[in-house]
Amino acid sequence: MTSEDHEGQALSTGPAHPGDVAVIAGLLDAAQPDCVPMLPAEIRAHLDEIEVIRDPSGEVIATAALRPLDEGRGELRGLAVAPGWRGRGLGVALLHRIVSRALLEERLLVCVTRQRSYFLRQGFRDIPLSSVPSKPGRPATPPSAEQPRVAMALPWTRSEPSRSKERPHVR
Repeated sequence: MTSEDHEGQALSTGPAHPGDVAVIAGLLDAAQPDCVPMLPAEIRAHLDEIEVIRDPSGEVIATAALRPLDEGRGELRGLAVAPGWRGRGLGVALLHRIVSRALLEERLLVCVTRQRSYFLRQGFRDIPLSSVPSKPGRPATPPSAEQPRVAMALPWTRSEPSRSKERPHVR
């Protein structure tokens, strides 16, 4: 998908490619402590879960992933925007793509973050941190007293068939 940022630059959004691994790792590393970095091997193993935004030259300038946790939940991972591109709505644009994917897959979207106020503005609500499993082999981020990690979920309801409260007619 091609779109423009607020300055009229043509940007494209879509899936990550194998050649993007090092750039994605760099974006996540630069976003610490807000983002948990991922090792290149982890990025390669989950490349099909990652969405990116590319600048007019094709360089990856933003990234986010939807990682399935279990049957009904998916975790937003690695929402990061290159420093020179921040403040242009790219993070929100990627978040909307991830939300759309989660809805299509009928997954409750959860995340672990240090940016609670940002996610509250996007409609997320607090959930217990223990409700989001930690990943084996995930590099630890340094603890931060000013910005503790919190777990959040984006509430949504799927349409369910209406259930009649009438009793079946018995003869």
